[in-house]
Amino acid sequence: NCGLDVSKLISDFMAHYFDVAGDTMNEYFNFVRANLQYHRENNGYAAKIFATLDDPTYWDIGTTNLMMKYIDKALDEIEIYKDTNPARYEQLHDRLMREKILPMYILMQYYTQFLTLEQKIEYIDQVSFYTKKFGIVETSEGKVNMQSIIESWRDGIQ
Repeated sequence: NCGLDVSKLISDFMAHYFDVAGDTMNEYFNFVRANLQYHRENNGYAAKIFATLDDPTYWDIGTTNLMMKYIDKALDEIEIYKDTNPARYEQLHDRLMREKILPMYILMQYYTQFLTLEQKIEYIDQVSFYTKKFGIVETSEGKVNMQSIIESWRDGIQ
């Protein structure tokens, strides 16, 4: 139905998919959309299905750090389920960690100079674990094997 309010549909989806973290993840979604719209208007980002998002032009350090803050806030919001509803907590945690792969990937690919050794190890371990868990074996844009990327990150901090 073309008469439906897309923003309301997205908000409704976020509320149901991310539960108590729905508002935060809706803000995150709108933030990422606004960032890509800016690059569409100012940097020639094509926004096509096979567009290359693996480009630091679209994800500066400030933008990427804000992405992490949104997701970390959402992770904090779901803590209420950790003891009261562990299955729901795990489901929501996995959903949020799937979203967190992108900013962790960007930070590890382009901005390691801004990360502590502890952050590097944490992000490598999380990206490694969750890409395996979700069957993310290569980057969509560049068809690069994720395990090769992760191993190059590990080699870079040895």
